Amino acid sequence: MVDYKKLTKCPLVSITIELRHDSNIQFGELYNVINTKLASRIKEKNTHGILTIPRDVRFNDTNLKYKPIQSFKIDNGCVWNFSEDGIFLQYSFDPIFKGEFYSGWENLNLSSEIKLVVDCLKALGVKSTTYLGYRVLNMFEGSKIFQHSNIDIKLNSKDLTAESENILISNEINKSSLKLKYIIAVNSKIIHPMKEFKGSYIDIDVSYNEFITTDTNDELVFKRVCQLHDEEKNCFFSILKESFVETLN
Repeated sequence: MVDYKKLTKCPLVSITIELRHDSNIQFGELYNVINTKLASRIKEKNTHGILTIPRDVRFNDTNLKYKPIQSFKIDNGCVWNFSEDGIFLQYSFDPIFKGEFYSGWENLNLSSEIKLVVDCLKALGVKSTTYLGYRVLNMFEGSKIFQHSNIDIKLNSKDLTAESENILISNEINKSSLKLKYIIAVNSKIIHPMKEFKGSYIDIDVSYNEFITTDTNDELVFKRVCQLHDEEKNCFFSILKESFVETLN
């Protein structure tokens, strides 16, 4: 299998791993414990505006419930986000403007980060994790990503990818215990700290349909994350034509 790290022009800009837990702890408890554990490594802290919305409203709205309320960034660049019932770790890269490329799965030191999360959940008495998801965003300059893909979109035999300036497609696939969703968009306005520009992106989100374990185990969680990682890679490289992938090498 081709790997992202082998692409010298790797388009990957962010990786997000999300884990949700049962609701037997109060919001802020997990944040406080991990904040203490990582105190010497924290470079930046943020409290997000969603906190101004009453908790009862946030908690009962699925569009708000899992949004980050508090976050901090540590010395390796990873951002730790905390929602009502979960935590998600985000790694970001800037291949387009800064030449900061993703350098490989093993360089994220993810197993130790997951172990810390799981150990803290255990210490707080959390008995089950209820959701595990893995999301990757890939970004490309220009608006011709469909021409480099294995996806055809036709209407009355006309190729819409060649005739339309703005296209966004979303597809969701259930594969046994997994749910895979991808979004592909072209000619999208992309907001970047250095510049606003038009480009294309491929957004792939993989999660387990059911991920409930009463024996919260860091090795099991990490193994499942690795499985999601492999599934996402398979999806990404199946979307793109091999001839285009070669241009990224």
